[in-house]
Amino acid sequence: MFWKEDISKQQLDNLFERAKISLLSLIILAFALTYPIYFHEQNSTVFVWLGYILLVACARVYLNYRYSKEKNPDIRLYFNLFFALALLHAIGFSFAAFFISSQNLHDLIFYIFIIAGISAGAISSLLFSKRILIFYEIVLIVPVAIRLLFLGQDFYIMMGVILFLYLGFILHLSLQTYKMFVDLVQLQKGYEQKQKDLSVQSQRFFYLFNNIPIGLFFYDRRLKLTYCNDFFAKILQVSKEKLIGLDMNQLRDKRILPALKKPFMKQNGNYRGRYHSTLSSKEYFIELYTTYIEVGGEIIEGLGVVIDLTELKDYQERIEHLAYYDELTGLAKRSVLFESIDLAIKKVKRYKIYSVLIYMDIDDFKEINDSLGHNIGDLFLQKIAKRISRVIRDVDIAARMGGDEFAILLFEVSQDKNRALIEGMKVANRLAEAISKPVVIEDHTIQTSVSIGIALIDESSQDAFEMIKFADSAMYKIKRTHKNSIQIFDEAMKKQIDNLYTMKEDLEYALQNHEFILHIQPQFDHNKSIVGAEALLRWQHPQKGLLYPGDFFPVVEEFGMMTQLTEEVLYLAKQLIQKLPKKVRIAVNISGRDIYSEQFETFLSSYFDKELICWLDLEITEQVLIQDVNKAIDLITRIKKELAVAVSIDDFGTGYSSLQYLKRLPVDFLKIDRSFVQDLFKDKNDYVIVATIVNMAKSLGLKTIAEGVETKEQFEELQKIGVDFFQGYYLAKPMPEDSFIELLQTSGSVVH
Repeated sequence: MFWKEDISKQQLDNLFERAKISLLSLIILAFALTYPIYFHEQNSTVFVWLGYILLVACARVYLNYRYSKEKNPDIRLYFNLFFALALLHAIGFSFAAFFISSQNLHDLIFYIFIIAGISAGAISSLLFSKRILIFYEIVLIVPVAIRLLFLGQDFYIMMGVILFLYLGFILHLSLQTYKMFVDLVQLQKGYEQKQKDLSVQSQRFFYLFNNIPIGLFFYDRRLKLTYCNDFFAKILQVSKEKLIGLDMNQLRDKRILPALKKPFMKQNGNYRGRYHSTLSSKEYFIELYTTYIEVGGEIIEGLGVVIDLTELKDYQERIEHLAYYDELTGLAKRSVLFESIDLAIKKVKRYKIYSVLIYMDIDDFKEINDSLGHNIGDLFLQKIAKRISRVIRDVDIAARMGGDEFAILLFEVSQDKNRALIEGMKVANRLAEAISKPVVIEDHTIQTSVSIGIALIDESSQDAFEMIKFADSAMYKIKRTHKNSIQIFDEAMKKQIDNLYTMKEDLEYALQNHEFILHIQPQFDHNKSIVGAEALLRWQHPQKGLLYPGDFFPVVEEFGMMTQLTEEVLYLAKQLIQKLPKKVRIAVNISGRDIYSEQFETFLSSYFDKELICWLDLEITEQVLIQDVNKAIDLITRIKKELAVAVSIDDFGTGYSSLQYLKRLPVDFLKIDRSFVQDLFKDKNDYVIVATIVNMAKSLGLKTIAEGVETKEQFEELQKIGVDFFQGYYLAKPMPEDSFIELLQTSGSVVH
């Protein structure tokens, strides 16, 4: 609707600009009207009216002045003020009708002509606002028309009706004029936008053409190059001056010519492949697209787009090589070996041609790395890889499995099982002999041996994963016992592996279904009050019953499941702490892999809130801590600072911790290993060790916990020595959670 009109600054500028001329016209008309009214009607009140008109005119002039001085005017405020003052002028002029009597026909007609002139002039001066224009015309004419109608004479009634008709005409003309103005503004805006768009497009094209990292060139029907961008010249490593005007028919490499000619047949051309440059004599791998530029139905030029894919192609070929071959040794990767083994399995099942898989591990390679450095170790592996390649046939596959482990597939050895194994043993012996020869690298003479496992690929073979597992197991079996030997995989080993993997699957299921439970062994003070407890993990196996860590930890370590198991233990410990009627410390054993893991601290902080974690005691063995003492100090310091968790050193006295490191370790408890407690009365050295540990702990402000307290005599003697807390069968055996909670409720407990 017109009374909700949105006004722009440009419209308001136009209104104020046109008002300068219209105000002068209104003042002149006011004086012209005052003269006949005063002299013919003898009415001096008309001067008050003139003063009102002049006052409003001054107000409008002042408003115009203020608006012109504003840098950021309030558009809505100034519009409303302009609107109000314009209406005041319209009201003033329409009110003049009441100064002229009905007998003074000439003055009345003169007045009507003035009103008509003002209304006509308003179309020009106020057309920038439909709202002001409409109201102005209505306020200016309607009172005059009503005045004429009420004079009662036929002539004046007719004049009033004509004035209303004139108002209708003026309003229609005003709306039409306003529409023309709006259309003109829209046209102007559209033109300006198109000019701007055209300028932007030109700038975009210029920037794109000259900065895009793609070669662009134009050429004519004769295949002469007419223009090109800088990047095209950069690709070919010649100047633009040499390229412009080049006759591409004369290029020595003709492979791109068909693509260049297609645009002049109204077709797009394409070429992808190698290209030898005539100008720079370089070999490229390019993607060339050609199209045509058509004006008025006529093809005037061809456009060529060149993408230099040389580096990408070289990189792609390198990536493809790296995808299949080891970067260090040049031998095949695991994926190639796996595919080849699967093929060998298919061949033996279809054609009864047996293949042999050899799995090797360099003995004591870690010592080479540690003593001579990884660079020498890498060079050594490269020489070993070359020796392996010289021993085997071209049809065989040698792969690096990781680190110092290698696998060789002897492909289609024989149609006889025994003959295949014999040939496999021969190759294994040749490999062992070749690898054991001294290797000279940078004045270092290195001599080592190799442990080898052999597995026959026969009709019972399932897949590559199984065969790698068999050969790897044979190799590790011999490596654990003899080293520098060869072991053939047999049925007994297969049974062991099956049991191992069955246990692994059971463990995965147990972790998913929370089959693990905690047995709790309390810790007591001198008064036999419970001060804490150690959480001991048990597996409630659905078929095998209750299993102890020794029954499944080897499998956990073999398959890298320790982190999952630690998280399960912490999950159970959290539940236990939440259920305790009286809160005491709950100690949980943490493996070395977990304590040095960057994710361990994050897991602890996200899983335990501050109210619970303060009751958690992380037990870390002394052997684990001395692996990397400085890292352990940093980690434990950070964990204790941020999480306020207790830390104990488990099995203390069995390692070789120095007092210097112990002073820096922010631990709370030292757990004296049970081996010293057991021989307390049998071996004087153990007695001295326990007493030394206790005195050292006291000097460092640490508490001591004796493990394996099984007799009253041990308990009493340890009290005399000064041990703070005690744990063992004499005081309490490990028990289910419910039993521990019941014991905690019925016996005294001390919070520490």
